[in-house]
Amino acid sequence: MNPLARFETLAKPWYRVIDLHDSAAESNEEPLRVPGSQIIGGAREHLYIQCAQDSARVRVHLRMWDSEAEAVHPGWSEPEPGVLACPSGTLLVDQWTVGPAAEWDLPRAGLLHTQVRQRGRQDAIRKIAELREAADERGFTVEETTALMRDLDGTEQYLVDLWPASQES
Repeated sequence: MNPLARFETLAKPWYRVIDLHDSAAESNEEPLRVPGSQIIGGAREHLYIQCAQDSARVRVHLRMWDSEAEAVHPGWSEPEPGVLACPSGTLLVDQWTVGPAAEWDLPRAGLLHTQVRQRGRQDAIRKIAELREAADERGFTVEETTALMRDLDGTEQYLVDLWPASQES
């Protein structure tokens, strides 16, 4: 089975959060931890991804399916399920402080099941710590350290699968 659509972007996780939400959603919803989850929280029209760090940009992959997403994902964590309302069909990948990293027009609108998987979280934390230690030892400027940090963009990654929820959801 092939996805209906695929999207990908790099996003800066201000406050260690990436906020996927409907383009018409209010921004004053309180984020709630999804029971049993480690990396996602939600508030009907928002899916919050809790990132491991906020120094390098994270890569967000999104796939839209007609029905439940395929189960096999070698190299990715176990999925964390959730639900997201996207009545407009336009999903923003919001970086909070600097605005959206991407705006994606989904082929299906409405209430959507979600599954979020991750990879690279521990690698990102380790590589950032190593870079900061080397920068301190060598006396790099903030600008030099920031430039080197760009090489770590996309080390931490998230795979978000979406598909329409049934009317009973």
